[in-house]
Amino acid sequence: MSIPHRLSLRIEPPCPITVAIEEDPGTLVASGVVADISQKGVCIWTGVRLSVGATLLFRLNFDLGDVHTLAGTVVWEAVDPGWSLRSAHYCGVKWLDVRHARGLLRQVLDRPHPQADRSPPARHDDR
Repeated sequence: MSIPHRLSLRIEPPCPITVAIEEDPGTLVASGVVADISQKGVCIWTGVRLSVGATLLFRLNFDLGDVHTLAGTVVWEAVDPGWSLRSAHYCGVKWLDVRHARGLLRQVLDRPHPQADRSPPARHDDR
């Protein structure tokens, strides 16, 4: 299956965001990692195939335990052809509540990149 044309700007998170995917609150279907995110949806890497058309809960876990839950519908699903075991799935999800997603996206963009806070090592010239 080909990936559909993207309708909004996608951002690769500067820090990893893990995802717990649930059918109902507390009923875990899969876990994964955010590949990219926008105010309209998200692309998630996971180890299982998710059904196109399924409406699920996505618990996005930022570093430091900051968790946000958003509902979304799986709009496409594919298998990474580079994996010989064919266990690397990724899917596109369309958010149901775009306003909540906009606030979440702002939070993703405001997070500093892990390398951004590092200063170059001090030089010590003993000449």
